[in-house]
Amino acid sequence: MNKQQKILVCLLGGAAAGAAIAWFLQTEKGKELAESLKTSFKDFAEDAKEKITAKWNDLDKGVEGLLKKGKSLVEDVEDKTQDAIS
Repeated sequence: MNKQQKILVCLLGGAAAGAAIAWFLQTEKGKELAESLKTSFKDFAEDAKEKITAKWNDLDKGVEGLLKKGKSLVEDVEDKTQDAIS
């Protein structure tokens, strides 16, 4: 089989698979499956959003804490420097 024939076979196979999927999705079971997948993906997206938001908030709190500690450390160094100079 030459290259052009392979390409033609792949195109026809893809078209046949697409037609079969389209036909299946028009049946009652196909519609149920599509609705089930839609619901599952929606639930997954909502769950992922909640988890990402929670992790982001944890990260934000951690960074805020580090900034406070850093600011406190700088203030302590400034105070000790002033004491040493005086």
